[in-house]
Amino acid sequence: MIWLQVIDPLKSEEENYYEGFACSVRYDADLEEKIRSNYLFRYGYRGTRKMNYATDTWDRMLRDDRTENYAWLLQPEKTYLIMDDRNKRYGLNCNLYRDFETTYSDVPLRGKAVLNFNAGFKIWNSLKDTKPAWKGHKDNIKWLISDLSDSAFAIASLGITVAALL
Repeated sequence: MIWLQVIDPLKSEEENYYEGFACSVRYDADLEEKIRSNYLFRYGYRGTRKMNYATDTWDRMLRDDRTENYAWLLQPEKTYLIMDDRNKRYGLNCNLYRDFETTYSDVPLRGKAVLNFNAGFKIWNSLKDTKPAWKGHKDNIKWLISDLSDSAFAIASLGITVAALL
């Protein structure tokens, strides 16, 4: 699972309020680097709990904070597994995008603005494990949004890749 949590500047007062998204893949050694569509999972989140502290099975984590109306969307055709032949580890690339203007988000996106977010990964050994075997995260990442004022259709895109032992 690769996740990101954008800090909502309008709803964050005493504590941070997050708009989040997670991309999960069920690994199948027989498929090598291919991802079956029914093994690719997307979850949207809204709330104050940080994803890096959440525990449970991958599909029940932060269940109360999930939303079906999420602004960040996955580009399945740009989401893939890659094998690093040198160290025999797989990496997962999840490519996300969000319209600059959307009714699904209160987080303002505009050119030359800075977006603050947290991102990370979690890897479980089995579908029933309640704690990930590997995890990592980085808080307070600053993302400078390019000025796309000349574009009639503007989207923000963020690709996150994590190398992991599978």
